[in-house]
Amino acid sequence: MTVKILGQNKTGTFCATVSRTMIIDSPVSEIWGIVGDYTGLANWVEGIQKTVSLSKVKNDFGAARKIHFKDGAQVIEYAVGWKENDYISYIATSGLPLQGYHATISLTT
Repeated sequence: MTVKILGQNKTGTFCATVSRTMIIDSPVSEIWGIVGDYTGLANWVEGIQKTVSLSKVKNDFGAARKIHFKDGAQVIEYAVGWKENDYISYIATSGLPLQGYHATISLTT
C-alpha cells in the first residue's frame, strides 16, 4: 500500500491518496463477476453485513448503495465511473469521517 500526503490546508485538513495493488491469478472476467456486483460487497469485503441498492440502476454508472457494516456504521456511495471488465469509480457522500472520498477499483491483464 502506498500513501501520499498531497498537502494540508489552513484548517489542518490533509489531502492524501492511498494506492494498493493486488495480483490475482484469474481471468479479468471472473474477477469482474465479483467486483462488478455493486451490492455484493459483503461477499468479498470483511466487516460488511450487507449492501442495499438505493437506485434503479444496479451495476452501472449512477448506481447508488448503502453499505451496512457489522459495527453498525453505514456509508452511502454512488458509482461515478463504470467500464465493464475495466473499472468502477465511486464516491462516498455520507458515513465516513472524510471529505471528498473518491475510490477506483481497476482491473488489468
